[in-house]
Amino acid sequence: MKSAATPARTGGATLDQARCVVPVSAAKPIQVANQGAWSMPNTVTGQPLSVQELKRIAEEKENAKLREILDRRHKEEEEERRARQDFMEQELRPEAIERFNGWVRRAAEQGRSEIEIMRFPSQYCTDHGRAINNLEAGWPDTLTGVARRVYDAYAQNLQGQGYKIRAQILNYPDGGLGEVGIFIGW
Repeated sequence: MKSAATPARTGGATLDQARCVVPVSAAKPIQVANQGAWSMPNTVTGQPLSVQELKRIAEEKENAKLREILDRRHKEEEEERRARQDFMEQELRPEAIERFNGWVRRAAEQGRSEIEIMRFPSQYCTDHGRAINNLEAGWPDTLTGVARRVYDAYAQNLQGQGYKIRAQILNYPDGGLGEVGIFIGW
């Protein structure tokens, strides 16, 4: 038997209050006069969001996502533009032959007879890598930038010593021509 002076408590409400349909923690209950039960007030305050406001909120969120995608794309395009510009302007260093000699020496010591000396996007070729992919004899004429300078250095310094050069498409992302690898063999 429970005493009126010390009601049993569960979660901050008396046992009688805990039996209410509305959770005690959801809202402050009020006691209806002469009924002894707890209930929620029937009046609601504030205004619901209009359909137009909800559409505007969704549109703003979608626009923010699109701005983020566009900003990322612009950044990637700028990085790609700078990389291409660097590729086009890069010169061979004076110590290039010394570095080359070190590379081929290590490769020969490892039993290899070829090294990859550079890699670049096929879009940097004048035909986007088509001649290289088709193993056409005139593929060196499609090279640009530092790749062309590497080929010219090969023709001037290495070809007469028996070195061979070849180019190959290394990958095919989404079915298209990807990176070009330039290889020197002996």
